[in-house]
Amino acid sequence: MKKALILLFCLITSLALASCGDKKGGGDKDHTHTYGEWSVSLHPSCETKGEEKRTCSCGEEEVRELAALGHTEEVIPAVGATCTEDGLTEGKRCSVCNKTILAQTVISATGHTEEVVPAVDATCETDGLTEGKKCSDCGATLVPGTVIPATGHTEEIVPAVDATCEADGLTEGKKCSDCGATLVSGTVIPASHTEEVVPGKDATCYETGLTAGTKCAICGETLTEGEIIPITHTPETVPGSEPGCFWTGLTDGEKCALCGEILKPQEVLPITHSPVVDEAVAPGCYTYGWTSGSHCSICGEIFEEQKYIDPRHDPEVIAGKNASCTEEGLTEGYKCSVCGEILVGQKVIPYALHNFVN
Repeated sequence: MKKALILLFCLITSLALASCGDKKGGGDKDHTHTYGEWSVSLHPSCETKGEEKRTCSCGEEEVRELAALGHTEEVIPAVGATCTEDGLTEGKRCSVCNKTILAQTVISATGHTEEVVPAVDATCETDGLTEGKKCSDCGATLVPGTVIPATGHTEEIVPAVDATCEADGLTEGKKCSDCGATLVSGTVIPASHTEEVVPGKDATCYETGLTAGTKCAICGETLTEGEIIPITHTPETVPGSEPGCFWTGLTDGEKCALCGEILKPQEVLPITHSPVVDEAVAPGCYTYGWTSGSHCSICGEIFEEQKYIDPRHDPEVIAGKNASCTEEGLTEGYKCSVCGEILVGQKVIPYALHNFVN
């Protein structure tokens, strides 16, 4: 098989040389090779070389070698040894092909460092432990302590406390005489006063009063303050009077029926007229009119005097008309819309000139 491939390669090469030729052999001695771009035919690796080639239009190939890439070094971190497990030194390998460049060396385990774990005494509620041992480096238990059971509480009576006016009391309870923990809580007895009524007093015209309050009959502390009742009068109306056109009046007032003190002073009401409106009258074309006014219907006093308004027409436009070539025109005039009197007479506008057309 290998021999057949070699013969086939030789045949192809001889045909190529026969068709292309070169300056040394037969064929076209004037032909010049024109090669294309280089292309990789065998990629190099970290340790092996590669090659690339280019081809002439006649089929002739040119081959050249590509250098090996070399390894890309990557550090393999060291692993520290522990009490129970071996470690490793730092190593190196190729990050591309993963080949080991510097092998790691084993670091032997260090072994435990013994440390005494002190004993713990048992309490009323918590178990204790005998002395043990552990590793001071990794904390692993080497010799476990033995459990010492909890001792339990020693019961003691807590006496009751009576409540007072201001301090709460407590019923009897229980506690541990060793650790002081509460075993049975006493119930709170709230503080309590013994209420007693403090009488009040009524207010008068000259002295304030006080509502009833309360205090403690035992300690005398005020529990409810009495509220002040202000001085209290017995009001009585003082009648007022109506004002007129020539005299003032008074509002109703108030005084105390018992002591006579004025509670609400009377106020003066000013003189008061009864005004009537005098209607306005519109003027006519030949008659006078007057403005509106007012006067008192009781005494006749004039508040607003009426004034005369001169006679006046109600003007209305008299439409004019434009003059033409054959007819005179008239200007705009005015007449009264009520009586028809001419206010502004119309004037004649002469004939307009002819506008001749050729």
